[in-house]
Amino acid sequence: MPAHDIATRAQALTLKLLGVSNQDIQRLTGIHPRTVHNIMDRAIERGLDLNNPTILEIHVRDGPRPGRPKKKKEQLKEQRVEQGTVVGEHRPLIALPSASLQKD
Repeated sequence: MPAHDIATRAQALTLKLLGVSNQDIQRLTGIHPRTVHNIMDRAIERGLDLNNPTILEIHVRDGPRPGRPKKKKEQLKEQRVEQGTVVGEHRPLIALPSASLQKD
């Protein structure tokens, strides 16, 4: 199932509230009819008032995802710098002690 951005979900929800059929919403937005139904259900669970529908970000935003949280880019960059694995740099295959480079 492809992920749809927040604007597309808001558009589908708006069309649904205006009475457009799920098949027409799919044709216009590319969102499967079952997904349109799920978007509507989630919006209602999150407080969408059908008597006075005002779509808020909370109604259509992504929900929490299961699994390990992704590291933030800055933390990952700092970790790579500490390990000497910054993109564009090459790590030596063999680290020679500096004393072996000196000639007698």
